[in-house]
Amino acid sequence: MQIVEYVKRKLVVVRHIGSARIRASLPPLLETAKTWIEKHDSQKPLFMSPSISDPSDRYAYVGFRYAFIYEVLHKLMLHFQFTSLGGKLLHDLVLMRIIEPASKLQSLALLQEYFGIRHRRQSFYESLSKFVTCKDAAEKLAVKLALRKNSALISPWYSTMLRLSTMKVLYRTN
Repeated sequence: MQIVEYVKRKLVVVRHIGSARIRASLPPLLETAKTWIEKHDSQKPLFMSPSISDPSDRYAYVGFRYAFIYEVLHKLMLHFQFTSLGGKLLHDLVLMRIIEPASKLQSLALLQEYFGIRHRRQSFYESLSKFVTCKDAAEKLAVKLALRKNSALISPWYSTMLRLSTMKVLYRTN
């Protein structure tokens, strides 16, 4: 085994490492050659050597959170003043139902799965009757928003706001 380099288009032997008569004696020679090259060559190797651990070995995939969509939709609710209605539980349920329509209880579970937001089921049942009182105010706010002439976001977000204003499905108790 030899370490070689090209000098003026000619192959020049830089160092002779040794000879391998059987395949089993080849890996130690390769390791010796790699070590010598790393010490004497300033150029970094193109491929990582197996002795260097891959950083992904130290990490484990634990899941995925959809924080960006939650943040964007929440800011839209703030911009369009829908956060003045109800509380955080109602806002979270509305956002979740926009992202993935599901039953109210499934939406609670999806909030925890997608965003790590946990609401107690007991507080959910206690708040159901309060949600109904927000329905008329949400509809009025959506109509006021739709009639506003100077809003540049009305046309692309009109259907979203109508969905927010028709929260009667969300409020209906079983």
